[in-house]
Parts: sequence; structure tokens; C-alpha cells
Amino acid sequence: MKKTIIPAAIVILCVSQAYSQQTVNNSSKDQPKRQMTQPVVLGPDDKPAFPAAPEGFDKVRENIARGKIDTIEYTSKTIGTIRKTIYTFFLN
Repeated sequence: MKKTIIPAAIVILCVSQAYSQQTVNNSSKDQPKRQMTQPVVLGPDDKPAFPAAPEGFDKVRENIARGKIDTIEYTSKTIGTIRKTIYTFFLN
């Protein structure tokens, strides 16, 4: 008796899982896809996380300090290989 109950339970479990996956896959095809390109609109009780950026923050400015970006390789004692990191430093 026990020998037939266990395989029967496994078969029922597999069939029910396959049916539930088929139902989920079919229902998702009928639903329209969500548009995730809409702008975020704050509600009246929402607070902005950051203050507004200053005017001209995204414009190219001349005569300001610029730095140099360089890649440095070093031996890692933790993983025993050579690793790379990016190092920035200012040029005067």
C-alpha cells in the first residue's frame, strides 16, 4: 500500500505544478504590458529626497580643476590574484 501512495503523490504534485505554470503563462499573455517610461509624480504629501540641483550643473565649464583617471593593478592577499581598481587624482 505504501509503495503505491508515494509514487501517486509525486505524480499528482508534478501534474498540479505543471497546470499552475501553464495557467500563469497564459494569463500573462492576455494582460497589457506596463509602461515604465512615465515620469514620477510626487503626491501632495510626498517629500523630495534631495534638494533641486543648481542651475547649470549639467553644462561644461572651463577653467576648473580636472583630474586624471588611471587603472592600478595590485596583488590581492585575500583571493591570491591580481586585481584592478580605478584611481582618480587631481592635476594641478
